[in-house]
Amino acid sequence: MLVTQGKTSKLIDVFIQDNSVVTGAGLSGLLFNSAGLICYYHRETAGASVAVTLVDMTVGTWTSGGFKEIDGTNMPGWYQFGIPNAALASGSEGVGIHFQGATDMVPLPVRVELTAVDLFNATSAGISRIDENISAAKTLTTGERDDIADAYLDLVSGIETNLTPRSAMKLMASLLIGLASGFPATNPKLFTSADLTTDSTGTFVVGTDDRVSATTDTDGNRSAIYVDLS
Repeated sequence: MLVTQGKTSKLIDVFIQDNSVVTGAGLSGLLFNSAGLICYYHRETAGASVAVTLVDMTVGTWTSGGFKEIDGTNMPGWYQFGIPNAALASGSEGVGIHFQGATDMVPLPVRVELTAVDLFNATSAGISRIDENISAAKTLTTGERDDIADAYLDLVSGIETNLTPRSAMKLMASLLIGLASGFPATNPKLFTSADLTTDSTGTFVVGTDDRVSATTDTDGNRSAIYVDLS
């Protein structure tokens, strides 16, 4: 069973078998004060188990330690239990709950995993600010969209005019870098063919430590293009 850490007023339905039969049938007729019936829980981080004082309750309405048969005729053996809030408090990843002691009752262990996310939270699953981050995702300005279009046109134009592979790679890399970085306001510029210069080794350079290099095969064609953006 998965329950969010710190959950309060948590109800669970449990099934208690009848030990006097071999069919696996449920045991009907138990009350919160049935002779011998006890309940304990233990949190993973605790040094000892904790006794739960069982009390009467209304099915569907949480009461700490509440224990009530749901429907002895149509659902024999099914009971509802109000888990004490302290058992589910933050600070532990799990809690074990144990019922035993009543006549003809098969002992019932219940394991509850205490999760950091809320599976019933359809907005963010209880993950801090995830909905805010998604809703605040980067929206490109008109100028930034123009930069993307310009870079793409530079690339297409360069290919049509036999732009060398390394130049095409640089233009494509700059486009991808811009997209991946969300075009930060401090450096929204995309490199274009006008920014490219050639050094003595045949490597295209833009600024410092930002380059595209390529080897030359026996036919003088560029191959093995390498982008160094370190």
